Amino acid sequence: MFKNKLKTLLFALTLTLSTTVLSVQSMAQNLNCVQPLLFGEIARCGSTGTVTIHPDGTYTSSCVDVVFPPTEALCVVTQFLGLQNIVISVDTTSVSISNGSDNMTVDDFNIVSNGNGPTFVTNSTNTEVPIGATVTLSSSQGAGNYSGTFTISANYE
Repeated sequence: MFKNKLKTLLFALTLTLSTTVLSVQSMAQNLNCVQPLLFGEIARCGSTGTVTIHPDGTYTSSCVDVVFPPTEALCVVTQFLGLQNIVISVDTTSVSISNGSDNMTVDDFNIVSNGNGPTFVTNSTNTEVPIGATVTLSSSQGAGNYSGTFTISANYE
């Protein structure tokens, strides 16, 4: 496998929280992210590869060796004004994570369920929001710790 001269990549994608205050209703919700999106420790195979973390905690990979398993991000949305619709969404289609001058793209965000996409609507008073995404490694990806941020928002519909 990759036993000799194994170079690994270790990176985390943290969350930037955003709640837009538009009215008194907007102050009646809370968005609390308790676990970052961690792609774990991975080794490239010499060709372009990907790691996809699913909201259910599973992951898939192509052309990479996952040395330390990734974990999905987790946020909790709580509302205090009853059962009103709240739109929860990742506010970008892709973000760049970096290690100095080396970058990778994270995209294909999914929240709550594996095929749900970057938006979810709920009227529950307490909703756990697991978040998954895909990172793409180039064939010449440099080893190191990569980090970046993405924004998730929760707003009344």
